[in-house]
Amino acid sequence: MAGAWWLLSTFILLGQASDPVFRFETGSFEVGENDTLLVRVQKIGPGAGSVHYATVDGTALAGWHYEAREGWLHFLSVETNKTLPFIRTGNDFLTNEPRRFTIVLSDPSAGSLGEGERQLLRQYAGSLLLEI
Repeated sequence: MAGAWWLLSTFILLGQASDPVFRFETGSFEVGENDTLLVRVQKIGPGAGSVHYATVDGTALAGWHYEAREGWLHFLSVETNKTLPFIRTGNDFLTNEPRRFTIVLSDPSAGSLGEGERQLLRQYAGSLLLEI
């Protein structure tokens, strides 16, 4: 087609620059009986948002081997990390074999869930899991 000009454009939707990404600061923990676990959640990028957290039983049982936790972390746009409420572990006086439970991040109000390069985390059904 002589004399015709064609303008082709490709648009890539990358998301808003103000969308935060939520992730665990550390990918795995080891904690003993009668101890306290501190878990930090990071917000990478600008913007405010909230993320839901919850503990989930594995071989460790809430109320017996650890204190269950569930709630929301609310981040202002200038905040970069928050600590979950302390999780205390118990002592069943029966065995010293390792027990596991999981902390799940889910349902971010803005942005997304992400994994750090060094984190041993799995994404499952839109949630970010941290195995303890």
